[in-house]
Amino acid sequence: AMRDQTSVPISIKLRTGWDQNSINYLETAAIAEEAGVCAITLHARTRAQGYAGKADWEAIKALSEQTSVPVFGSGDVLSASAAMSMIRETGCNGVMIARGAIGNPFIFSDIHELAHRRNAEAYSNKPPSLFLESPSNPESTFIYRRPDIIAQTALRHLEMSTKYIGETRACIEFRKHFCAYTRGLPGGAELRAQAVRCSTIDEYKPLFEIITRIYS
Repeated sequence: AMRDQTSVPISIKLRTGWDQNSINYLETAAIAEEAGVCAITLHARTRAQGYAGKADWEAIKALSEQTSVPVFGSGDVLSASAAMSMIRETGCNGVMIARGAIGNPFIFSDIHELAHRRNAEAYSNKPPSLFLESPSNPESTFIYRRPDIIAQTALRHLEMSTKYIGETRACIEFRKHFCAYTRGLPGGAELRAQAVRCSTIDEYKPLFEIITRIYS
């Protein structure tokens, strides 16, 4: 009915089923395709799983083989190499990034770099970082992420959120993002303990300065 009322392209996102006893994504996708959807995204877990367990990429592969509309995969895409592995292993047309972007908005440029074969060689002249992804895997991207770049990006994220929803709400919501940005940083636990009390940008700024000094 919705497809008949608009010329705007309509896509759907679904999971494999409610639980392991009701796996019905192929049937649901076939109905959606017949109804005229332009694309289908499959998060390869059941509703009952939530985010637990490993995503079933074989389900994405089965859907890609069945349907004639573009299929986008979702589930366990936490790095550039994971994104490329999903495309290679399932034949899907693209990936949908979810939790992988929390605290790591760099994932999109990382995927772009890897997709265009600018992997380890493209980063070879950059200083080492706390984050280095599977150097033994020739299809992995060496992800050099300096703490000062993390701090600059996190601050920009917070400032943009402030313009959208106001400073107080943005600063409170940003606490969870700050935790993600600082995961793995030296002294990160202490910084996170301070961040949960921040409610203004000015209160966050000293924390970003500490992160920057880690690099300098």
